[in-house]
Amino acid sequence: MIVSSSLRRHAWEVVPAVRPTWEALMRTDPYALPSQAPAWVDALCTTGPYRDASLELRSPEGRRLVLPMVRRTGVPAPAATRSSMPSRWANGGLVAEDGVHDAADARAVVALLAGSGPLVIVPNPRLDDRWRHAAPWSYATAKHGYELDTTGGFEDVWTHLFSSSVRRAVRKAERSDVVVERDTTGRLLPLFVPLYQESVRRWAEGSGMPAWLARRRAARDESLDKLQQVARGFGEACVTWMAFVEGRPAAAIIVLTHGPNVEYWRGAMSLPLAGPVRANALLHRLAIKEACARGAARYSFGISTPGTSLARFKEGFGATAVPYAGYVLEPIPVRRATRTGRRLARRSVVAVTSRAHAVR
Repeated sequence: MIVSSSLRRHAWEVVPAVRPTWEALMRTDPYALPSQAPAWVDALCTTGPYRDASLELRSPEGRRLVLPMVRRTGVPAPAATRSSMPSRWANGGLVAEDGVHDAADARAVVALLAGSGPLVIVPNPRLDDRWRHAAPWSYATAKHGYELDTTGGFEDVWTHLFSSSVRRAVRKAERSDVVVERDTTGRLLPLFVPLYQESVRRWAEGSGMPAWLARRRAARDESLDKLQQVARGFGEACVTWMAFVEGRPAAAIIVLTHGPNVEYWRGAMSLPLAGPVRANALLHRLAIKEACARGAARYSFGISTPGTSLARFKEGFGATAVPYAGYVLEPIPVRRATRTGRRLARRSVVAVTSRAHAVR
């Protein structure tokens, strides 16, 4: 790795991150997310084309930081993208001792890594302002994370933040023949995958994406192996909530926890089974109640586009949008061109499929 001479002059110490220090800093940082944990990076590297490139840094003032990061494998080192984190692997950015996050630290880290190949930073949405001006970024992808403030406890959330329609949906589910199981062993994950595949097919139909392409993306992005690796790494901090209707899996959510931060990571459902009994609302109500009981500060619903039906669903629970971005720095705009090419190719496939359906 090329280390900036300016950082040497200013006495920044940089070494590969070691687990004891990394885990200790995670415990002191109230902003630290499940997706910044060593177990997350382990799952990422085990199931994808990545290797751990996480760094431990010490500032001139003696403050310790860790940058969870992976490097893409299978390409020459100068062209290998370093990501914190890659696409579909949530958020990264710095973990800071005692939660002290300074924009100067973000600038220093980018200066350290500049010149060593493409760099991707997808920060905690609540720390976006520290990264926004950390570098002359090649480009930034706007995002909106939806977060529910749980500091007031569940009664406050239920009474003042859940919408009346969500409360009615929960009550309907509770009156219906819905059986909910909670698991932290990974036992329910083989049942989750078919639900997820069914959800992907439904989403594909709505977007015009061919079924074969949707199946391929689902198999690549959310394999059973990936889910099991995360579950093993997080143990009790990875909870699968699954609703059964008439004895069949109807809906499920996977929730990750680190300290005060709870993340709704993945969800899926069978619309014919879960829709009429509003099973999803019940699952989130149970997960949010548990988060409140554990003293969580926030329950994250993940990213959505404002104004969409999914965003409105999250807003019904009291979640609000937090704008942020994913930042890319690259000497040659290869990633941007590749990303644009893939987007245009997908649009072409969708257009051809739509025309084929129209003439039947």
